[in-house]
Amino acid sequence: MTRPEDPAALAPRLRIVAARLNRLARNATPEAHLTPSQESAMRMIRKRGPLTTAELAEIEHVRPQSMGQVVRALGEAGLVDRTPDPDDGRRELLALSDAGEESLAAVSRERDAAFASLLAERLADADRDALAAALPLLETLVAER
Repeated sequence: MTRPEDPAALAPRLRIVAARLNRLARNATPEAHLTPSQESAMRMIRKRGPLTTAELAEIEHVRPQSMGQVVRALGEAGLVDRTPDPDDGRRELLALSDAGEESLAAVSRERDAAFASLLAERLADADRDALAAALPLLETLVAER
């Protein structure tokens, strides 16, 4: 009978692989013209929006001033729309513009294609099947509670 992998031994291996996969994904779209902070903010606005800059800063664990710079750049690029908050006219709500939605979709398409090529080139069919079988476990691991 095999013993389960020790979590303390598994954790650093998984962390390193996750970091390398993230780096591969970012490098697959060098022309995305989005900083990691901008992309993360846009994905959060899409997921949770509309949001205020302060709410977005809290979710992303950054200072409101830093998020203000990110949001300003996204607004200047036409990637987010700002509308007055109906509950507080002093605040603005952020939502992705059509251009912002298309920008994120293009980044996802490019990264998916890059990963598909990597999977096809580096893994045999059986290995891809094993990876597919492990994905539900990884999805459970990162699921929001």
